[in-house]
Amino acid sequence: MNIILQNYKILIENILKNLLLNKVDSIIKGFNGLNNINNYISLISSFDEALCTSFREAFIKLIEEIDSNYCKSIDRKRKYHIKNYCSRTILTVFGEITFSRTFYKSILTGKSFCYVDRLLGLRKYDYFDPYIKAEILDYVSDNNYSETAYHINSLIGNRISISQKQKYLSRQAVRNIIIKEKLAKPKVERLDNVEALYIIADEKWIPTQNNNGKKVMQKSIVVFDGFNILKKRRSLNNKMTFSGRNEDFIYEAIDYIEKAYDVSKIKYFYMLEFLFLFDNEHLIFILTFKLYRD
Repeated sequence: MNIILQNYKILIENILKNLLLNKVDSIIKGFNGLNNINNYISLISSFDEALCTSFREAFIKLIEEIDSNYCKSIDRKRKYHIKNYCSRTILTVFGEITFSRTFYKSILTGKSFCYVDRLLGLRKYDYFDPYIKAEILDYVSDNNYSETAYHINSLIGNRISISQKQKYLSRQAVRNIIIKEKLAKPKVERLDNVEALYIIADEKWIPTQNNNGKKVMQKSIVVFDGFNILKKRRSLNNKMTFSGRNEDFIYEAIDYIEKAYDVSKIKYFYMLEFLFLFDNEHLIFILTFKLYRD
């Protein structure tokens, strides 16, 4: 561990220690002297609040210390002038934090940048931090916008609270985050010893929020290599779904099959509803895949 990292470690240790020790008196004084469940509720909620407060304070101090160290560094002085100082507020799962950071101007190009924002990957003007946005994208895959907003709001700030929690996100805020974010492509794992592959192509009519709820046709391809029967339901093995309104997703599905399976070892292909219509041209998925396989 170099001297800079050691200094950060000592800084965080001191901040957390001092903050928590200062909270001890108020936590103990919260007892009402009676032997009942209220003592437990008071104790655990006070510790919960102390931990959230300590994290926010420690995180702010750490970010500002990183900014200060870079500002004093030889590399910064050689390449950048100080342009101005500006505070920024972001929302974390521990609550809202506001910290100060420095903007710099390149000596050579005149372009401006913020070292802390770039180091932490914080996009300009974003209020929700990357972790919260990742949680939104993960949770909304199986739930609607309203349920996602409620779930994320329940994660933010104190976990234990008798009073009504503050609502940071609305249904519309969740939708805006999803629209703006770029979804990463999932990592493809090689699946060996597969003898049968199932490919189902289908079309679904989905209602939209615009155009008075007018439905649009969404085309999809589902790829899997087997299924299990659980009571009256079936679960698909290694299921992967591709969807879109143009032909691009078909080639994504073919690319996935190539990476995930050794096609030369697959003995059986089961395909259903393989006819798609795009731009007045028929794209027949079964023929596309046959040509690819050959």
